[in-house]
Amino acid sequence: YYALSMEEIPVLNRAVGGVTVTVESDFSKVDKSLKKGETITLSDEQAYVFLHDRYEVDDEKNISRMKRQKQYLEAFIQKVKEKSKEDKKFLTKFWKELSDKAVTNISGKKFSKLANTLVKSTSKGIYTLEGKEKSGKALGDGIEHTEFIVDKKSLRKIMSEIYG
Repeated sequence: YYALSMEEIPVLNRAVGGVTVTVESDFSKVDKSLKKGETITLSDEQAYVFLHDRYEVDDEKNISRMKRQKQYLEAFIQKVKEKSKEDKKFLTKFWKELSDKAVTNISGKKFSKLANTLVKSTSKGIYTLEGKEKSGKALGDGIEHTEFIVDKKSLRKIMSEIYG
């Protein structure tokens, strides 16, 4: 595993020189520089808002935020591939820049192998499971949260596409 806190999004974005996306959400209440319909290379601060914020953005649901995260991640991976082709030491620099901010059980050597495999691979895309949302208290904190219930047919279909 390799995990970064949401607070490290600006560092992640900076590590690749910014990620270019088309803004498909209404951010007018939280960041007027993120204009719906525009294609921009996100600044570090914009990347944080784009990936983190959901309240006062569109329908405020996590599903909408996850679509933006998927969009960013696809563009981010492409940017990493480009940077790696330009600079053979890019992945090592990337690892070092983020190493003190990440929580991981992956060594630098293992990260390098995985990253090089990613850079050379052809993406199958990012899969999205179908399902429904409902309100519930599954977290046990007494607060009602939106829960996502996975559609089992969707799960089987994706699993067979990935592993079939």
